[in-house]
Amino acid sequence: MKVSLGIFVAALALVGCGKGKSADSNTKGDTSGDGSGDGSGDSSDGTPDAVVSPGDFPVISNAPGRVEYTFEHDGLSRVFLVYVPDSLAPSAPLMMALHGGGGKAKQTFDQHPVEELAEKFGVVAVAAQGTPKDGEENSFDWNGQVSLDSGVDDVGYLARILEEVTAQLGLDPKRRYLAGFSGGASMTIRMGAERSDLLTAIATFAGKVGLSEAGGPIVYPPVPTTPLSVQLLYGTDDPNLEGELKGDVQATSARAGIEWWASQLGCGAAPANISVGTLSFDTYPDCDQGVAVRLVVAEGIPHAWPEEDTHGLAGTKLLFEFFDGKTKP
Repeated sequence: MKVSLGIFVAALALVGCGKGKSADSNTKGDTSGDGSGDGSGDSSDGTPDAVVSPGDFPVISNAPGRVEYTFEHDGLSRVFLVYVPDSLAPSAPLMMALHGGGGKAKQTFDQHPVEELAEKFGVVAVAAQGTPKDGEENSFDWNGQVSLDSGVDDVGYLARILEEVTAQLGLDPKRRYLAGFSGGASMTIRMGAERSDLLTAIATFAGKVGLSEAGGPIVYPPVPTTPLSVQLLYGTDDPNLEGELKGDVQATSARAGIEWWASQLGCGAAPANISVGTLSFDTYPDCDQGVAVRLVVAEGIPHAWPEEDTHGLAGTKLLFEFFDGKTKP
C-alpha cells in the first residue's frame, strides 16, 4: 500500500510540544465526562444562540451562523446545534460532533474550533446532545454501548438529524461525517456500525469499541452494512489505549478496536506505520472500496479532545483533514 507522505507532513503541523490533563468522571462502562464545564451562557462570539421551539422537526435555517434546535424523538425532547458557514455551496458536506459523557452540545462549539474550521472547509457543522444524567440538569450522556444499552434511541435521534439537515439544506448525502470524544466517541463508533449507510467517515478521540462484563465475552457493535472510513485516536496517557477496566467492565484496547474495524471493512492484515513528531499512524491497506482505516497514537496526551493551546495537538483540525475529500463509496 502506498502511504502519502503529504498527508503526514501536513499532520506534523498539528503537533506541538505542550501537554495537559483532562479529568474522567466515568464510574462504569462508558459514561466518561470531558471535564470541561457546563458551557452555559452565550456563544463564544458574543451572539446569543437562537432557540427554535419543539415540533415534529424544526425548519433548519440556511442563514450563516449558529442556531439551537429542539424536537421530540422517541418521547424525549432533544437538542442540537447547527452552524452554517458564510459561503454555503450547493451540496456541501456535513460534519456532526458528539460531546463527551457529562458534557453538552454547546461545549463542542465553544471549546473547540469547529465553527472556524467549518468556514475554512465549507462544511455545515452540527453539535448533537445526549440525554440528561440522573439528577444532573446540565450533564448529558450517550447510549453508546450495545452491551450496556439503556433503551434511549440515540441512534435514531442522530439518524434523523443527519437526514433532515441534509435534505433541508441540500447537502451531499455522500459526504456526511461523524466525530466524538470519550462517551461521544463510543456513540460515534456505535452509530458508524449501526448506520454506516448514512455516514462516509467517522473519527474519534478516546473511544471504546467493545466491552466485556464480569469476565464474559467481548460485545462489539453490529457489523457495518456499507464501507466507511475510520480514524481512532488515543493518547499514550489515556487508559483507553490499553483497554480501561472500570469495576467489572473491561474495554477493548485501541489496537483490538482498530483491528475489529479493519476486519469488518476487509482490510489487509498488517498496517503501514509512520511517525510524524509525537504522532504514530497505523494505516491498514486494501480496505473495501478504498476506505481509509487508521489508528493514531499521540505521545503524552491524556484522556482528552486535544487542542493546540491545551495539549499541543490541534485535534479538531486533524478531524477535518481526515474527513476532507472523502466521498461515500
